[in-house]
Amino acid sequence: MSSLTLVDTHCHWDHSPLIENIEILLEKANKSNIDLFFNPSVDVTFEKIEQLLQLQNKYKQIVMAVGVHPSYAISTTYQSTTIKTTITTKISMMSNYIEKYNINLMGEIGLDFSIDMKNGDIDKKIQMEWFHSQLQLAQRYKMSLLIHCRHQLAHHEMIKCLKSEDGIRKGIIHSYSGSIEQAKEYVDMGYKLGIGTSLLKKNPKKLEQIIKTFPLSSFVLETDAPYGSGYGSGSAGADANTPLTLVEIFKKFKTLRNEDNEDAYAIALRKNALSILAKFVG
Repeated sequence: MSSLTLVDTHCHWDHSPLIENIEILLEKANKSNIDLFFNPSVDVTFEKIEQLLQLQNKYKQIVMAVGVHPSYAISTTYQSTTIKTTITTKISMMSNYIEKYNINLMGEIGLDFSIDMKNGDIDKKIQMEWFHSQLQLAQRYKMSLLIHCRHQLAHHEMIKCLKSEDGIRKGIIHSYSGSIEQAKEYVDMGYKLGIGTSLLKKNPKKLEQIIKTFPLSSFVLETDAPYGSGYGSGSAGADANTPLTLVEIFKKFKTLRNEDNEDAYAIALRKNALSILAKFVG
């Protein structure tokens, strides 16, 4: 393994069981040359955002993001009187925190048409309204995006949404799951493709082809810990995925690209990740 350091661009330190073991895991990560983590939020409440702020302040390796995950967008909206009321309230809260603490990352936001949507098109509409509202907020503050997108139709809608928002051309398509053609659309717009534990599954042929097809500047690495237990099951139980898996992902990624120079790859992937932290100009 290279002596140079890696960046985990998607890791939920505030979720169990990582939060209970954060000290020992950060120590092990440091010994494994992993020294920076992007920590997205999945919902926006006072308690959740304050917890992320405390983690970021205590552990300089952790960079927080703020945003509402598509599955939380659906569940939290049905607890309110109207979609507009819920979105307006949470967007206002996000805006206050972004201004006060100079938060540069918006996420985990996006579209997920693979989850159980009991109300069909209504749930899709809720996701779309949430995503557009958060995109507009990110554009106002020149933030980079950590995007969750699942299902081919969701990727199709996502690409249309991103193309319609002039100026936002910086972010990561987390745990990329779309087609090669859709990957090209994202890369051409300036987004990075997040490569995670799906690469460690048995015969991930489509993902392997994508890694071999696009330039190194198109990629960042991630674990999505503590999720991805069993490399993709989505569980966060006792055998949960941890940020230490990033070393294994890095090795598989490098092997697929037929590259022996670990240092060159570590430098390039780190540069790709750090570019996301800078506010875009537009």
